[in-house]
Amino acid sequence: MFDTLLAAAVEVATNADREWSVARPSRSTPSAIREAIVPPKGWEAFARCVEQRESKGQAGVVNASSGAAGLFQFMPAWRHGAPYIVRERLVQFGMKPKQARQVRVYLSRLGRIEKWPALYQRVAFAEVIEDGEWTHWALAGSACQRLVP
Repeated sequence: MFDTLLAAAVEVATNADREWSVARPSRSTPSAIREAIVPPKGWEAFARCVEQRESKGQAGVVNASSGAAGLFQFMPAWRHGAPYIVRERLVQFGMKPKQARQVRVYLSRLGRIEKWPALYQRVAFAEVIEDGEWTHWALAGSACQRLVP
């Protein structure tokens, strides 16, 4: 799945309202985005497992009882900090800060994570793993726990 995303790309354009939108995949995606979606080395199997377990790869999924949302079922409170996490990771992988800020603003305006393009949900997840905040996805007895490096 991540390999497919690396082979493909997402064309990011500015619309008339100066908000960011994500069009269908293209080869012109900035390398910063292509690289930022990749989990840290050794965590790829864990990321695939969590995505399949939590959402079966459906970016718009919301858990009716908890409000957890998106590919990785981020809890509702993440919608406030996650756009900043995405911005941080995009800059880390070479995106200009001004452009990364525009992505952050776009994601903040979308609000809930299940409304975000899957690409940016994956960027957020990769950064969360890198920051060491993965433990709640690897609870004892979960199928993904054995995949933690």
